[in-house]
Amino acid sequence: MSAFLALFDPFWVEKLKDCVFAAFNTPCCAVLIVWKGKAIYKIELAAEAERRKFLLKIPHMIGSFHRPPTVLRKQIRRHLSGKGIPDYSAVKLNEEIGTPFERAVWNTVRKIPYGQTRTYGWVAAETGERKRARAVGQAMANNPFPLVVPCHRVVASDGSLGGFSGGLELKKALLDLERAVARRELPASAQLWHPDD
Repeated sequence: MSAFLALFDPFWVEKLKDCVFAAFNTPCCAVLIVWKGKAIYKIELAAEAERRKFLLKIPHMIGSFHRPPTVLRKQIRRHLSGKGIPDYSAVKLNEEIGTPFERAVWNTVRKIPYGQTRTYGWVAAETGERKRARAVGQAMANNPFPLVVPCHRVVASDGSLGGFSGGLELKKALLDLERAVARRELPASAQLWHPDD
């Protein structure tokens, strides 16, 4: 397992040592899920071809190949195939990961509606820390649960993409996919974001 854990910050070495791993491919990217019991510890996404191949091999490399949790797998496949709007509300995340501020940011980001975006400043204000937009960016960079905590929906105040652990091409692809599905499946009033919301 040490070869795999070297990919993560040293913090993860202890957190992931007793976890179970699964990886699968989607039209959009490869997905690696790490969990213990019923709690998700980490999700990794890889769109670039070489990284995608490597991510799919990780469970075999560490001798921990399992089927991912059914609810999460189905919702991720639904999300990344563009076949519908995913519902991650039943997905249990490990609540020990992250600082109190990061967890507050992640909980706020989970509430951003599908097909919409918010700014780092908006997220900071929603967490009661209006002047901490940069810290929100760092919390997004540390987000171990992409898609479930949809950090790809957080953009810079000038409309530029900002950052994303899966790469900016994947972030743009996710946003474009979500907008297309939202146009198809949601009423027009649900597709609009008003700053007072």
